[in-house]
Amino acid sequence: MDPAGDRGRAGRAEALGLGGGGTGGGARGTGSRILGAAAAGGTLLASYVRVHQGAHWPADVAAGAALGVAVGAGLAAVVDATTR
Repeated sequence: MDPAGDRGRAGRAEALGLGGGGTGGGARGTGSRILGAAAAGGTLLASYVRVHQGAHWPADVAAGAALGVAVGAGLAAVVDATTR
């Protein structure tokens, strides 16, 4: 398996789980926080499994997480700005 071929999916998962879901995606309320925490937990678990299986180096996962958080936070800020 080529680890480099999976970076796109990993980055999108991080953006959804840690960036968009982890921050609540701009939504307010307890339900979105619980959903965001569940998404972040699932994303962190999937990241751990990818490293444990040897599919990615830890630095690859960390870089994907950083990129995903940045993209997700940026998208959440855009959604917040456009819905006000």
